Amino acid sequence: MLKTEIKWSVLLLLQFVFVVLAGAQGGQSVAADKLDVTILYESLCPDSIRFMGRQLAPAYGNLKQNLNVNLVPFGKSRSVNHGNEFYCQHGPAECAGNRLQSCVLNQPSTQDQRVRFAICQMLANDKQNVEEVRPDKFYISENNFYS
Repeated sequence: MLKTEIKWSVLLLLQFVFVVLAGAQGGQSVAADKLDVTILYESLCPDSIRFMGRQLAPAYGNLKQNLNVNLVPFGKSRSVNHGNEFYCQHGPAECAGNRLQSCVLNQPSTQDQRVRFAICQMLANDKQNVEEVRPDKFYISENNFYS
């Protein structure tokens, strides 16, 4: 059993080295792929708000050219009745905020527009007027919103 595991480990290591060497042919640098980052958060969660402001905003500003960011405003929500009802950790207002953000984030837009919109809305001082952080301010079409 142990010999088989060692044999597979060596084989995988050699395969990895071969792939790396083949990719760096002739001393040319190989462009790194972007890192896929999926962030699950909640629109009214204090921890999510802190994360957006203290970690995502500065990191995204410095690394956005190297990241594929997927924002998912769902967090600790749960659905029942085959997705017909949702319950959110911080109440119905959070569910409404999650739905609004999900709707905006799924519109045709650039990654930069989506991330900036989500960060701005999360950091809005007056949570009662969070909808005032409108998508059109980030050049995201609002044809499907506020009708």
